[in-house]
Amino acid sequence: MDSIRQQFIEIIETAIAEVKLREIIFPKSHPLPNENAYAHPCPRLIFLLSGNFWMKAAIGGEITEQIYKPGQCIFSAPYCWTQNLFRLKYSYFSVVFFPNYIRMLMLDSELNSQVPMITYHTHSAINSKGRYLINALCESAAGAANKLADKQAVLILRALLLEVVMHIKSSPAATLESKSLHVFRKITDYIIENSYNAEFSRQHICREFCLSTGHISRLFKQFSHESYSQFLVRIRLEKSLHFLTCSNLTISEIADKCGYCNVSYFIKAFKQCYNISPGRFRSKSSF
Repeated sequence: MDSIRQQFIEIIETAIAEVKLREIIFPKSHPLPNENAYAHPCPRLIFLLSGNFWMKAAIGGEITEQIYKPGQCIFSAPYCWTQNLFRLKYSYFSVVFFPNYIRMLMLDSELNSQVPMITYHTHSAINSKGRYLINALCESAAGAANKLADKQAVLILRALLLEVVMHIKSSPAATLESKSLHVFRKITDYIIENSYNAEFSRQHICREFCLSTGHISRLFKQFSHESYSQFLVRIRLEKSLHFLTCSNLTISEIADKCGYCNVSYFIKAFKQCYNISPGRFRSKSSF
């Protein structure tokens, strides 16, 4: 794990020094595609290193398919969706800012390949300066039509990457517990990224990570105040809050996009969690 940490330090420092960042692309949360797309609840960025990156996203008020190149960086505010079309050769690193840690991955793609080369999770969240820079980029994303090339935004993103490097360098050496925590965080990442799938289950995690259901339960007990089921429900319902306040989707459509094949079950779960129905919650929220 320490060698992987050093690899990411070198990747990011080299990117900052050698790739001339010209433009930041800001995908939006709407309009939504017909199929379920990757709308992560946390802010994240993709820094292009080489090749041509073909991405589907909501850009400029419409769903587009565009090719992006080195010098362009994609920054997604929470719940702004993107879909990698995996049709061209490219390489990039991505950073996702979770509430309690940072996840990084490096992907060097051959045609039709989407397997990350390396991944790394820090032991803690970005510091207050980093959070300030993320908030500044989220505000830029909210105000920008689709992309931003001004020097201030580019400098903010470069400063954020430098904070990420400093955070990685200050991370403690790997221990047996930290390795278990690393596995746990990979599992929670996997759940978040597949929570929209109504057929997703604990068995998918078992197959993906070659773990027993008992091992997964022990990891949740060790590192979380929630069980696997409670975590999955919370992630789905938090996503539904976004759609209820930021879209004109019907309750049935929201249930489907949040991983519920039965709208009645979604309404019941929502009321149990928030003591209000989805319809009443929407009517009380400003749209």
